[in-house]
Amino acid sequence: MSMLTSKMICLISQVASIVKAEHSGVDSTITFRGMSYLLTGDFHQFPPVGKINHSLFSFKPPSLCCEIGHHIFMQFKTVVNLIQQMHVTDKVWEKIISRAQQGQCTSDDLQVICQLVLVNPKCDIPNFAEPPWSNALLITPHNSVRSQ
Repeated sequence: MSMLTSKMICLISQVASIVKAEHSGVDSTITFRGMSYLLTGDFHQFPPVGKINHSLFSFKPPSLCCEIGHHIFMQFKTVVNLIQQMHVTDKVWEKIISRAQQGQCTSDDLQVICQLVLVNPKCDIPNFAEPPWSNALLITPHNSVRSQ
């Protein structure tokens, strides 16, 4: 897996803007045209990396595209830190995850995934005051803490 760079984030947002422009009148200045994104990986990689100033955490982006990508990255508010490797035992989820990894999600897959979004009226929101959620840790990147 290669490192996700600030330039890649910028380019992903540009592609999303073009794709979404064809299907809605959402303001083009809104990051990813308002689409939700789930990014996975190690975004705060430590050296050695190919070009340290292209990393998402770099405050000295070398180009306008990298600077835009860095600002987009700084807008992310939710970070989930997975501390235990778990194997999916649910056969339905196994198939959804497999199709998602291949970029072959069906419309039914997307409906199931969207039901995980807390602001979705169809989401079965867990009680965060009870275990296991009451024991969960919220991990935020340094930039969130610094900006507050």
